[in-house]
Parts: sequence; C-alpha cells; structure tokens
Amino acid sequence: MSAETLLQLIARHISSVREGADAVVVHYAWRRAGGDDASFASGIGELHGSQCLEIISDSQSYLRLTGLGYEQLPPAANDEDDAADEESPRRPARLSPVQMEALVIDIFQLAARAGDTGLTATALAAIWKIECQRAADLRGVLDSMLSNRSLRVERGQRTVFFRN
Repeated sequence: MSAETLLQLIARHISSVREGADAVVVHYAWRRAGGDDASFASGIGELHGSQCLEIISDSQSYLRLTGLGYEQLPPAANDEDDAADEESPRRPARLSPVQMEALVIDIFQLAARAGDTGLTATALAAIWKIECQRAADLRGVLDSMLSNRSLRVERGQRTVFFRN
C-alpha cells in the first residue's frame, strides 16, 4: 500500500479540520485494508517529510493534513458514486456479545502496539463504524466490560477508556 492510500485514509477519517484524524483510527483502517505496521510508519514518515501531514501529539496523536496534503488528494467522487455507495453498504453478520468483546480487545491491542494506553470514545466509535457494527452494540459491550471491570473509564475533556 502507498502513501497516497494513507493520505486518502487520513482524509476519510478526519474528526475535525483543527484536530485531523485520530492516528489510532487511521492505523486501524490501514491494517484492515491489508497494510502492516512498518508500511504505516513509512507512509506517515513520507507524508510528514513531504510536508503533506502534521503530527499533533497531546494525550493522543492526530494526523492533520496540510494545505499541500489536501492538494494531493484525488478529486472527489461524483454524486452518483456516493449515492451508489450509500445504497449498498457492507453488512457483515451481527456479532455475538463474546465476539464484540473480542473485537474491542483487538482494538485496544492495536492501540497498545501504537503506544496508546487508552482510547477515546470517539476513536472507539470510529473504529466500530469501520467494522460496520451498530453503535448501540458498542455501547452495550462497553457497559458490560465496565461492569466486569475489564475496562475502566476516565471522564474529563474527553471520555477515555483503558483496559484493566
């Protein structure tokens, strides 16, 4: 996979123009599309080196496209293509509660490999959407994992979940 593909994934997962895209969400999408950790790091380095990308680090990392990065994006698809995509979304089978919990654990393991210890509620929701799962199911599995103490939550400016 290429830096151009990575650029498109970043653009697709932007949570806000000011913050950019959550690096964990983009990394998850990259791996879901068949990319590996080394090529992800290489692509980020290439985009950053060519001044198409800024890396914003605070309590979590964000990838923000620069003006040059936006210029490198391919033209937007036409409205007919967008309508066709919306009419035929992927509909995987609904997961069992055990499978949903396993998916949440997998998501946290990926984040841990990237150096993140916690995940924001926004990042979890974005990854859940990548998996084409229902938002209500995420809420249920998080509640269950909080009840059995396999997760803990810290609320502040952002809601952040941590594995116990």
